[in-house]
Amino acid sequence: LHEENVEQSFELGSARLTEIGIKEGTVTISAISTLPDTGTIVYAIPSLSKNGISFETSVKIPPNTNGVMTQFVFNFSGYTMDLTGENDREGGDTVNTLYATLAAYLDSTGELETIHRVDSFFLFNEYNFTPEYAIGYLGQDILVNGPEDIDTDVFKFVSSGTLDLEKVEMSIAVVNYIGADAALVINDLSASNATTTVSAAIDNTELHHVARATLNSNGTITPTNTTIALEADELLEIFPNKLTTHSTIYLNPNGEASTADFLYTQQPMKATLGVEIPLSFIANNLTLNKTSDLKTDNIEEIEILYITIENGLPLEANLILVALDDANQIIDTLISNNTILAAITNAQGNVTENRTSIIEIQNTDLLGMSKIQSTAVFNTESQTDFVRIYDNYTMNIILSAKLSKTLGE
Repeated sequence: LHEENVEQSFELGSARLTEIGIKEGTVTISAISTLPDTGTIVYAIPSLSKNGISFETSVKIPPNTNGVMTQFVFNFSGYTMDLTGENDREGGDTVNTLYATLAAYLDSTGELETIHRVDSFFLFNEYNFTPEYAIGYLGQDILVNGPEDIDTDVFKFVSSGTLDLEKVEMSIAVVNYIGADAALVINDLSASNATTTVSAAIDNTELHHVARATLNSNGTITPTNTTIALEADELLEIFPNKLTTHSTIYLNPNGEASTADFLYTQQPMKATLGVEIPLSFIANNLTLNKTSDLKTDNIEEIEILYITIENGLPLEANLILVALDDANQIIDTLISNNTILAAITNAQGNVTENRTSIIEIQNTDLLGMSKIQSTAVFNTESQTDFVRIYDNYTMNIILSAKLSKTLGE
């Protein structure tokens, strides 16, 4: 008979954990014996429990002189692993420690057996697990995020021209579900298009403090919210199709706190990039392109097309409309450089009256037309004063037609 208490400490970097929740995991027991009789192993892990019941198993190990191990695999998904070691043990570790007990004995056959000095019994244990959560001190760690590219198509309709934005407020919103303090450093924030890259003017040595989350008594987490404001008007004025971010997170930058840390793998720290653009700008030949499908029955009966534009924006525009077929081939130019008048404004630059422009399209062969390609070139009346766009400003476009139809057909 052999009995043994085992405490095994784990190296977890600078982390000192007291408890781990197991999402998925197994214990594999491998044993080999050259003893003459079948042996029994009673293996218990008081540190590993589920629903208040500790893990314990009893397995039979038959004699084997061929060097082949007997192996048993036990699932312990959903278990809790206490890493404080054996209760009331003096001088023992209270973190990163797994406590287990082992008893091994030979079954009695009633017959006299001889055990030789060369006979042996070996036992190996292997733990494989994926944590669901961890409690204790998570240590001081450095997490590097990126560089990460974020594609954007906000400006996909802009083909040329310039836009001078008065102010753009870009922010990084951090929601922290981790029970540990952190410091965030923004290494880089840049925007790029096919030809140009512009970086935001940021201090890549500044530490932005992110407070720890709170673990409530009912097991829920109350996260903290941190917003980091940045000025980024130059980034958007190049009409980017890609934003690039690169940041570093320092976990527990001030060392261990008086409150235990915690980490749930399903609820990490989340950061989102937001942009607020007050519509105050100067536009200079800002060119927008868009192709729209057009479905019209009896198009051969159309004599005149009318486009009525009621402009409530303080922007003047030149409009070009081109008719396309299904293969995007040009059929005809419907409108060329027609001016859309800007709304009337007062001395403060606020719109006081909308302006209506009516465009007639006639003597045009519309057969085969299935798409309309529109190009609008916008300019603000002043190239030195910023124009503000408010949510009550509108531009209404009405398409109507005069038909020629023979009754009875």
